Amino acid sequence: MLARAKYQSEAGDDGAWTATMNEVFRLDQVITTTPALTVAGAAVKLRRLLDPEPGLANGHKDTDAPCLRQILAAIEQEAGQAQPAPVSVTGGTDPLIALADEKAAVEAKLKAIDDALSGAEREAIENPLLDQLVAIEDRLASAVPISLSGAIVQITRLREYARDFEWSDYAEGIVDNLIGGIERLGETAASELPGAPAAMAESGGLYALLLSWLALRESCQGRSSDEEGDKEVARITGEMRAVERAILGASPVTESDWRAMVAMVVIRAREGHCYANVGVIENLYRRLVIDRMTDPVGRSRERGYSRRRVADARAHLAEHHGEEPQ
Repeated sequence: MLARAKYQSEAGDDGAWTATMNEVFRLDQVITTTPALTVAGAAVKLRRLLDPEPGLANGHKDTDAPCLRQILAAIEQEAGQAQPAPVSVTGGTDPLIALADEKAAVEAKLKAIDDALSGAEREAIENPLLDQLVAIEDRLASAVPISLSGAIVQITRLREYARDFEWSDYAEGIVDNLIGGIERLGETAASELPGAPAAMAESGGLYALLLSWLALRESCQGRSSDEEGDKEVARITGEMRAVERAILGASPVTESDWRAMVAMVVIRAREGHCYANVGVIENLYRRLVIDRMTDPVGRSRERGYSRRRVADARAHLAEHHGEEPQ
């Protein structure tokens, strides 16, 4: 829809652009205010909060805190119904649970000291505990949840941070980890649903989208190079980018889904960067590569590089009025 609005703006069709943007704003309001009923819905709301334009990075809004509460409620409900114990989908205990217990124990000690002591005596005991608490919170922020209970721990930490500080790379890192963990949990849950692969295959899934992209590509061939032909190619290119985003931003379920995603990655590798889709490509890179790195420091550094690439691409598009680099 944003691609359509961009095309309408470039074409000077102000009436159509206004109507499209009104629909964009309406959908954004729906995403923000509608309670999530599944972990997939919670991931959608988290992506909206992470978006640089309407999200937290662009300033706090009255709807942000309720949106976070809805995300937390959805995951707590899912955890209570389907996963009462803090165990991951692979059968191991989520390290975030132990970190939450450590954090609670240190906070309890700090409260006891604050109630019982004062002055230099309190500082001598309190300062090492504060250092320990910061270290625990840093480990908590850099972890990727492997259970719904772990995701709840991390959302709780994000809410604590958002209440006291401005949005920063620290908060961005927490949201990156949350999205990666929740998406992986959602993929596992979807693959375990009875008949899920068959249903995806029946509906066409990502392979059908790939065929749609190829058909659009073929329709561009042989177009005249006059003004009307250029406009039509621009319109079709916008649709192709939207299909590309849908494929690269999806969670593959079947083998044909994975093949379609790999095919789109190969297409993009051959043809070079599409700056308009750098965000979804970087999200895929984070899910499939960065989130599987074992070193938290390296993982955090790579996420920073990834966010910088997205920011650079968006800056280029803004400076050149949406034109892709040659």
